[in-house]
Amino acid sequence: MTKPLILFFLVIAFRTAVAQTIVKDCEMAQSLPQTVDYCSGNDQYNNQNPQKSTWFQFTATAVDVNISVSGAGSGGTLINPQIKLYSDCSGTELVGNNLSGNNVTSLYKGGLVIGNTYYIEITGENDGTGTYKLCLNNYNPVIKPGQDCATASFLCSTAAISQQNVVGAGQNNDEAKGTCLSVSLFIPGILLAQNTFPSSGNAGIGTTSPQAPLDITVSATVGTSNIPFQNFTTSGAGIGAQFFISSKTSTSSQFFINFPNPSSGTGNWLGYRFGSATNKWYFGDDGTHAYFQTIHDMRFGTNAGSDPSTSNTPAMVISTSQTVGIGTTTPLSTLQVNGTMITSGTSANFATGTPATLPNNLANTGQMLIGWNRNTGSGETDFIGNQGTGTTGGFAFYNHNNSNTETQLMWIQGNGNVAIGTTDTKGYKLAVNGNVVANSVTVKPNANWPDFVFSKKYRLTPLMAVANYIAQYHHLPEMPDASKVQESGINVGEMNRLLLKKVEELTLYMIEKDKQISQEHSLIENQQSEINELKRQVSSLSLEIGHHK
Repeated sequence: MTKPLILFFLVIAFRTAVAQTIVKDCEMAQSLPQTVDYCSGNDQYNNQNPQKSTWFQFTATAVDVNISVSGAGSGGTLINPQIKLYSDCSGTELVGNNLSGNNVTSLYKGGLVIGNTYYIEITGENDGTGTYKLCLNNYNPVIKPGQDCATASFLCSTAAISQQNVVGAGQNNDEAKGTCLSVSLFIPGILLAQNTFPSSGNAGIGTTSPQAPLDITVSATVGTSNIPFQNFTTSGAGIGAQFFISSKTSTSSQFFINFPNPSSGTGNWLGYRFGSATNKWYFGDDGTHAYFQTIHDMRFGTNAGSDPSTSNTPAMVISTSQTVGIGTTTPLSTLQVNGTMITSGTSANFATGTPATLPNNLANTGQMLIGWNRNTGSGETDFIGNQGTGTTGGFAFYNHNNSNTETQLMWIQGNGNVAIGTTDTKGYKLAVNGNVVANSVTVKPNANWPDFVFSKKYRLTPLMAVANYIAQYHHLPEMPDASKVQESGINVGEMNRLLLKKVEELTLYMIEKDKQISQEHSLIENQQSEINELKRQVSSLSLEIGHHK
């Protein structure tokens, strides 16, 4: 038997085994308690079994189904749940639309057959196991406008008719009753009669004496208000309005649509007034700009169903003094935010597009821009300011304590100098009025490092000349005197360079002296040898003289 044939039988055997497993598990599928808006509890189900899967079944009562499984962090511990939908237990999988993210997986499938049983298999990614929450909704989709046009019913014919021997205008105003030409008008539960629709003049619904082009009046048994549709042309809060609603007994509650700006007389506006003439707002367009204006603070909230004047603090307030408060109803500055704030997005990228040109608008404005990535590719957060009529500019940081005492902590000046604990950097890049501690400081002097002292061409100043300089000036050559240090401080990098130069010169002096001492020591040793030889000779002569005596 060839290898390909063996492989073919192994594949067939594997698929058969898998299919048998699917059939066996499918036939033991759990029935879901309901199919409409069903959700189990968190951690209610798990696939912690030898098959590492869980099976459910439901009978379709509608044509669409949404299935979602929430795992780790959302309703259980299962990582990246997997959902499969089958039309039977033979392994016929129905492919739907899958969405997955944050350990929550959902599957949508349409076109189910009502009355058929469907099977759901839940597994984990890479055969993972854990607990999860299962939700299922079997529903019929909402019919879109026009979708059911083909099944429309015929209500009434508008074909032409003829009638012989018609005399006079007629007296029966209800002759259309019961036909498709009859119209009934309802206003919340009230059938309005006493209508008048003359060929010219005002029309009335619920009244035979309309006071406006269209006057809709509610009977006295249910209230004392009316809904006049007016077209004012002379005076009143709704002058020129094409749609106007007001109280029947008072003009203090009014609603206007499509009336001119009450100030300029132009544009199309929508307005509302309640109570006194000052309690009003307008929304509209003057032909150039869109507006929403009121004489009171504008408050925006999210607590639906509650009285906005007594419920939780509005999310945002725009005051009559043109200040904006977010999280506060009493903003003290142009913008006051009670909480954290995040800015982001491509509109904040100073490296490209329109934001890159915004700094060009800052000159002489005293304004500031906040964004990021001005240094293209670095991704830094950028604060770009303009000094306006000031002289220095930059960014200053202050502390204002509870006793209203203010202290400037740091000032990054417009020329790049930084002042800490002082306002005068004296021209230095960093000026600190106080102690500084650091684990390590690296200084890179601009001047040449004094290794040149060890060059053969370097000439040491004679020590006598150095001694004379010290006697006259009371400090080493090239070193600053005490008064200059007291006045201007010292340049750490330059001072270390000078100190190293003096150490290297001192080393050369010591080497020279060591040579001199060595030479003198050799000379002394030679002289001592000569002395010892002279002593020996003197001693020998003394002995010879003694013998001769």
